Amino acid sequence: MLKGYLASRKEPENLINIFDSTNKVAEDLKQLPEFQAVQEAVEQLKGNEEDLKLYREVMQFQASLQNKQMSGQEVTAEDDAKFKEYSEQMNGNQNIANLMEKEQMMFQLLQQIQQAMTRPLDQLYSELNN
Repeated sequence: MLKGYLASRKEPENLINIFDSTNKVAEDLKQLPEFQAVQEAVEQLKGNEEDLKLYREVMQFQASLQNKQMSGQEVTAEDDAKFKEYSEQMNGNQNIANLMEKEQMMFQLLQQIQQAMTRPLDQLYSELNN
């Protein structure tokens, strides 16, 4: 993805270096226990056909709800009821609940990384408020 972006633009060398650094961080993430926990949870889910089917159904339903909302359609009471039912099923499913827990831990880590990466901008803009 980043290579395609770089190929389409002529940028200074320092921009290429930042993408190299970003790719390195992405590779380093794979070595973290949080990532490995998500990876294990995914494998466990893939190993149970019934749980995987439920997961895929829920993801498709969520996508259809998002598309509905983005196109300006109203979410119906039936949609809400189905969403609540799916949520209960997912929370009661050990493999899916485990995956969601591990994802949340990973996303917390990614949020911390994002905050570190955007700190220079935050500091710059904070000067406008002083």
